[in-house]
Amino acid sequence: MDPVTTQYTSYNQRRLHYSFLFWACAALQFSGVVLSLFFVNSQTLLRPAIMLGLIGLSCGLMAFIAFRLHRLEVHYETLLRQIEDHWRAENIAGIQRAKLTQTLSSRKLVVLALACLGLGFCVLSLSQF
Repeated sequence: MDPVTTQYTSYNQRRLHYSFLFWACAALQFSGVVLSLFFVNSQTLLRPAIMLGLIGLSCGLMAFIAFRLHRLEVHYETLLRQIEDHWRAENIAGIQRAKLTQTLSSRKLVVLALACLGLGFCVLSLSQF
């Protein structure tokens, strides 16, 4: 394998890894919110307002983590695009260019949903006091 192909493979593996981490973090957060809401309704040591505030803060933190993971994924997507452009300039047959992430994508909507969910839980927590 030539060095460009090796680099392309490496970048693609990293992009897929960050994509997996993005969706794993989102799934973990949503399942954690559902479990936490179950515990808010049952007997807990913490007051519901404090528990809702902690859920809101965790959603905000996870929105930030998801945002950063998405930025890394887009960065590697751009690097892959540059290698594909290099190959196309050399007239290598069979090179296809994947579409870049658009301005409004499912990942951006998930980050926005996490941020709004966190803000909503924080407001709900403050209204309980």
